[in-house]
Amino acid sequence: MQTTDKQVLEFGIEGKSAMEALDKLEQKAKDLRKELKEIEQTDPLGKKSDRWKELRQEMNQVETTIRAVKKEFDIATATYGQMEKQVRTLSKELKTLAPGSAEFVAKTAELNKVKTRLEEVKKEVDGTSKALEESQKAAAAFQKKLLESKDSGLTYSELGQKVELLKKKLAELPVESQEFIDTSKKLQQTKAAYDEVTRNVNGTTEALAKSSKEVAAFHKKLLETDDSKLTLDQLGQKAELLRKKLGELPVESQEFIDTSKKLQQTKTYYDNVKKSVDDVTTEINTQIKATKNSELSYGDLKKKVELLNAELKELKPGTEKFIAATKNLAQTQADLGKVEGDVKKISAEFKNGEKGVMGYISTFTTGFKGILAASGILWLLDTIISIGKVIFEDTAKFEKYEAVLTNAFTKPTKTAAEAKVAAQQASAAAKESMQALQDMAAKTIYGVEELTDGYVKMVNRGIYPTKKEMMAMADLAASRVKPLISTSKLF
Repeated sequence: MQTTDKQVLEFGIEGKSAMEALDKLEQKAKDLRKELKEIEQTDPLGKKSDRWKELRQEMNQVETTIRAVKKEFDIATATYGQMEKQVRTLSKELKTLAPGSAEFVAKTAELNKVKTRLEEVKKEVDGTSKALEESQKAAAAFQKKLLESKDSGLTYSELGQKVELLKKKLAELPVESQEFIDTSKKLQQTKAAYDEVTRNVNGTTEALAKSSKEVAAFHKKLLETDDSKLTLDQLGQKAELLRKKLGELPVESQEFIDTSKKLQQTKTYYDNVKKSVDDVTTEINTQIKATKNSELSYGDLKKKVELLNAELKELKPGTEKFIAATKNLAQTQADLGKVEGDVKKISAEFKNGEKGVMGYISTFTTGFKGILAASGILWLLDTIISIGKVIFEDTAKFEKYEAVLTNAFTKPTKTAAEAKVAAQQASAAAKESMQALQDMAAKTIYGVEELTDGYVKMVNRGIYPTKKEMMAMADLAASRVKPLISTSKLF
């Protein structure tokens, strides 16, 4: 197909396409010259043949196009090779011009411009080469350090890289050499460590996938469940889910109106339940402060110390109220110290389960009868951590852990009888979970506090992982040298 005058004008309009076209055109010109020469050598008519004339005409058009493209040379989009070629072309053209002429001066300026740009690109290429060389050195240093590092100190990704490096090194060594044998042993050890972590990761991935499905199912069930059957935390989650859903619906749709009504109902119910909880808490705290220390349980004594400390901060120093509150706090702290002393003395005796705990409770200081029984709020009794939990090394902390778990498992009820049953069920679930978390703490790098924190966060989201799944998540977090909470946050 011959090149038309219109194509000649179109070539060179876009700098980059023009430079690409130039390469093709020069190749085309080269092919045409070769074909013209063959006709001259093989056809008796030579240059007088119709075919030669046709090709010559096409050659003229291609050369015209090449000149047009070169004239439209775009220095900003030209490649390094194209600029070198342009320098040669301009230098050649410059030799045919009269020095001092306007065309000679213009061509010289154009040549200098291309040369300047060519030097800039050359510096960039040199800089890139240097950066690449430094990068290669850094990579080599990292690989050397990786091969020298202990497997136990590497991340999962680094273990995989080390395996590949050892394989590559092994392929380059003589099979019968001592270095081949040593490298082969290292490869087996690292591969075994990598495979072990891989199994843990796969197990955890399956657990996470399962849990993700459970989260979706829980959210669906949450939205369908009557507000009166949800815990305070679940009511808050339901409200958030409804807000999120509302933001995704068309404002004028019926579903938007219905969801808006549900959100308002859930929010109102949540506010009422929270107010009731706050009122009960305030009443209990007031009764605790008003009750004699000798009638308080161990946990209530600690709570009273906290309340008195908070109250003291609100009073003006030197006033009668401040002095009275200070004396009350000092006496309560002294009484708490005595109880804690008793706890430490006999804690070793009662590390054999519930029997020992109940025995301890029956022999505990008879004066501490408990404010809840005295105040008639018996249905809350089972929600308080048993004093017998002194079997743990740190009584205060473990009491708090089980209280948190009990609260997470407790659902709101309407009657005192229902509340007592719910509290007993929650307490039993908390005890069972606490035992499992203690077992995990003995088998992983994480303490009971961190394990409990992660577990409670999942329970509050409606996820109840098994002990096996918790162990898998702990292994994953440990393999990444991350805190356990980083894994539970996936939910």
